[in-house]
Amino acid sequence: MITEANGNFEFEAGIAAGRQLLDVADRPTAIFATNDDSAAGVMTACTQLGIAVPDAVSICGFDDNFVAKRVWPYLTTVYQPIAELARQAANLLLDRRADNRETANVLLAHRMVERDTIRDLRVSEKVRRPVKGDDDA
Repeated sequence: MITEANGNFEFEAGIAAGRQLLDVADRPTAIFATNDDSAAGVMTACTQLGIAVPDAVSICGFDDNFVAKRVWPYLTTVYQPIAELARQAANLLLDRRADNRETANVLLAHRMVERDTIRDLRVSEKVRRPVKGDDDA
C-alpha cells in the first residue's frame, strides 16, 4: 500500500497525490495533508474517483487558512498562528544576527479545528456489539 505522496503544498499537486493514494484496491481510510491547499486537492481527487468524504475517507489539513471553509464538506485542519510564526522567526533571525548565538526552539499554540471531513468512529451504545469481558455481554 502507498503510504505517502507529495502534494507539494499546492492544490493541483494535492489532486495528483490524492489520486495516487486513493486509486488503489487497498486505499487508506484517512489522509493527513501537509497544508489545506493539498487537502483540498485530495478532496477533489475523492470527488473525481467517487469516494465519499468523510464516510469512505477522512481528510485533515494543516494551517486553517481560508481554503478550509471554502470547500465542501468544510475541512478539518490544524490551526497554526501564521502571523505569530512569522514574527517569531524574524525575531530569532535578528537575535542571531545581533550576537551570533544559537537560536532557541519556540513552541507556538496550535489546535485541531474539527469540521466535517473526519468520520466519527465512536459507535453508538445502541448498536455496539458486546465485547468479551463487558459487564452487559
